[in-house]
Amino acid sequence: GNHYPRKYISAGLLDKQTKMGCLSSTPETVTNSKKADDLINKATDKYKEVEQIKYKLLLLGAGESGKSTLLKQMRMLHGRKFDNSELLAAKPHLTQNVIEGIRTLAIYSDILGDQGKNTRVSEENKEIRDRVARMSDKQKFTEAHYQDFVKLWEDPGIKETMKYHNQFQLIDTAE
Repeated sequence: GNHYPRKYISAGLLDKQTKMGCLSSTPETVTNSKKADDLINKATDKYKEVEQIKYKLLLLGAGESGKSTLLKQMRMLHGRKFDNSELLAAKPHLTQNVIEGIRTLAIYSDILGDQGKNTRVSEENKEIRDRVARMSDKQKFTEAHYQDFVKLWEDPGIKETMKYHNQFQLIDTAE
């Protein structure tokens, strides 16, 4: 007799002829199983093929020499695109770089000016220069900071300071 609960039979999971431990296969289920198996094998083979092509690259170099930039450029040219979460994750680093760059220029505009170079900011931008020189690259970047940075960046003294960038350490993305 049949040893399975009625709910399995009524759900169509087992037919009345099924004996304990013996399930019969129809040609249709065998064909579907074979198709699924072939698809899985094909995907696995493709994955193995892709994995064999991967290379590991060790980039050595001093700080600010462009190691990360090189990898990001290679990814943009040959890899997958950056998704929104990766772009949002990069935002604090970009903000920090902008603050660091303009702050360095603000500081060195005065230092180089003390050395006789024509790098001092205009009278109207001195207060902005002083404020920017005191900024921390960890602080929140606001619309007011943006306005200050634009004014300072357009100042002839800052433009002149940029010409001397080889005399001090300036983040390579400052321009």
